[in-house]
Amino acid sequence: MLVAKVDVAVVLGGQILRKETSEGAETTLAAHTRMRAEAALAAYRKGLAKFFIICGGHCFVVRYDPETNEILSPPNFSFEAMARASAFMSEARAIKLYIMAGEDAVPEENVIVEELSTTTADSAQCAKIILSHTLAGELEGSDPSRMKKVGVITQSSHMARALEEFRKVGIDAIAMRVEHLLEE
Repeated sequence: MLVAKVDVAVVLGGQILRKETSEGAETTLAAHTRMRAEAALAAYRKGLAKFFIICGGHCFVVRYDPETNEILSPPNFSFEAMARASAFMSEARAIKLYIMAGEDAVPEENVIVEELSTTTADSAQCAKIILSHTLAGELEGSDPSRMKKVGVITQSSHMARALEEFRKVGIDAIAMRVEHLLEE
């Protein structure tokens, strides 16, 4: 399946897992989140995206339990939960570390982490702010109107909702489905 080349790809966060070890806490990507990270690497290696905004806030305590990794239903968006969550690694930081490791890694200067969002709607809003304030001038010179192609990396099952949230904030994003990016 053909995937369009974009100026910047927004990688939507997903669950990360936490495990206590004798050396402290270890954080890893859940399977669906690892697929998004692998898709971002594939987009970079195939020349489909050079710059990335990785979205995903501090979701332990808010969206999942830091001790059991169980998803909280409903999420806890209280002030106290959000304050406690910042003690843990963000989804975006975990994904960034993953895509910057190994051969053909994405260079650090090509990645911005957005660590405030806890929902897809939040990710769209935060990405819009980053695009309008930071990347527009840096990627294509000083004219923000030249940044036309923004991709969203997520699974097909999540794509329609994700694109709708981006449209609501004025970004006509291009689908970069994980399944298509990971095809050989």
